[in-house]
Amino acid sequence: MPRMSVVASRPLRSWFVPFCLPMATLGGQVPAQSTGGNELLIVQRVAGRYPVLDVTFFGTDSALVEVQDSSRTVAAVLARTWTFGPPVSAEDAAGCPPEKVLGRRIARALWRVHGKALGVTQIVVRVHGSSGLDRMSYADMYYGIHDLGDPWTGDRP
Repeated sequence: MPRMSVVASRPLRSWFVPFCLPMATLGGQVPAQSTGGNELLIVQRVAGRYPVLDVTFFGTDSALVEVQDSSRTVAAVLARTWTFGPPVSAEDAAGCPPEKVLGRRIARALWRVHGKALGVTQIVVRVHGSSGLDRMSYADMYYGIHDLGDPWTGDRP
């Protein structure tokens, strides 16, 4: 029987804990918090037929909204035919790229309801595919404070 070395016979936690302690004690950082309450319902109302998977707040100034889109497939992305949301007119887009209009509406709705009071200055809308490998594929759309708070004619009543 082969002889085990001293290092290999130690439990994994003796190697793992020293590396985790510095990360667990980072001063002043607020851990990510996932919500399942009011924010999720409001964002889902704006997202319409696209299921909202999660809303997560990071620290004190950022949020991530994860949405699923069955039309986001590897083939559509490679063919450059995928866009998030229904087609929009130039008037509805109001200067926003057409593929980002629905994401901006989602981000603005979350910001108005919860993010403005928290001081959120950036919201990321992440869109995943819905089946197979497409679930691993995603597009991140970033919206800064000017996209969130400034007047925009693309808002619907």
